[in-house]
Amino acid sequence: MNTLEVFKKKLNNRNYSARTIKTYVFYLSRFLKSQNKSPSHITFAEITKYLLDQSYTSTSQQNQIIGSLKLYAKYMLNRSNIHIDKIERPKRAKKLPLVLDGVETEKKIKAIKNLKHRCILTISYSGALRISELLNLKLKDIDRNRMVIKINLGKGSKDRIIPINLNTLRLLEQYYRKYKPVDYLFNGQKTIKYTSSSCNKLVKKHLHPDASIHTLRHTCATHLHEKGVDIATISRFLGHSSVKTTMVYLRISTKVIQRLPIPM
Repeated sequence: MNTLEVFKKKLNNRNYSARTIKTYVFYLSRFLKSQNKSPSHITFAEITKYLLDQSYTSTSQQNQIIGSLKLYAKYMLNRSNIHIDKIERPKRAKKLPLVLDGVETEKKIKAIKNLKHRCILTISYSGALRISELLNLKLKDIDRNRMVIKINLGKGSKDRIIPINLNTLRLLEQYYRKYKPVDYLFNGQKTIKYTSSSCNKLVKKHLHPDASIHTLRHTCATHLHEKGVDIATISRFLGHSSVKTTMVYLRISTKVIQRLPIPM
């Protein structure tokens, strides 16, 4: 078993998501190809130099490369001369995420003629789902009696349940009768699961050219706050580990700012 296969296995055993594993293995592969020595002789200085020499396309990419090398040093090298905690991650720019108009979003989704596409965007928006949570939904996760959907092993390997209303449940029943999915709720044309790229293309096509599935998550959370739902409840609904993560919606929501006594 080569280095990349061992690394992949170690991440899998520690319950990293398939998407994260794929990303980290890719960046580790690039790093190892750049080195002209055995992995056992790689030093902290060489890892640092490699990071400084990179041309990053974004803060996100920089974090992914750093993350892959940190875990490689931690799980594979296990060497005291590589001080992984000294590799600093860049601070993310605090940009406000795109939020769509709620009424217009619902109107556009309901107007979609393709039943599968309408179901995908309905559940994504109403459940404020992450893309991985959407793609991993299974038929058994829909509890018709309790009117909830179980999200299995969301981010951080945490399960949670989210409510489903009667209209969405009826839409899903209609979808099931037509498409008869097996195991996973949304099957691709040639794959057992729908793909993330296909889902995001649906959002761009039907809702907004700059939007994605994650935009629908931001939009749902923001509108819940504007309708009076408290941050703690929204945090549980989204599956956040900390309420601090949910606080971004205070910056986006118009609930508080519209109460300001602006002159003129």
